[in-house]
Amino acid sequence: GQILLLPVSEFFGRELRGAMLGLFLLALVCRNPSRGGALAGVVLGLMMIAYMSLPVFHSPLHTYLTIVFGTTVIFVTGFIMTKIIGRRK
Repeated sequence: GQILLLPVSEFFGRELRGAMLGLFLLALVCRNPSRGGALAGVVLGLMMIAYMSLPVFHSPLHTYLTIVFGTTVIFVTGFIMTKIIGRRK
């Protein structure tokens, strides 16, 4: 039981660090990002991470690029959506 949970938790912990990094960079660059933009970035970023991580989808890219693409999608989507939606008040 516990032996199988450790690799699973390490796998998802590693993948979700990319999401946290994307949110951190969004908050660092956009001093006041919109909540909708951040949420849209997280949703799309997690979809990208799931696509690249889960073996069901057979992603052609290397698994090491998961964090890079997840972080990039979260940051870029959040940044663009913040510019479109506007800043929170």
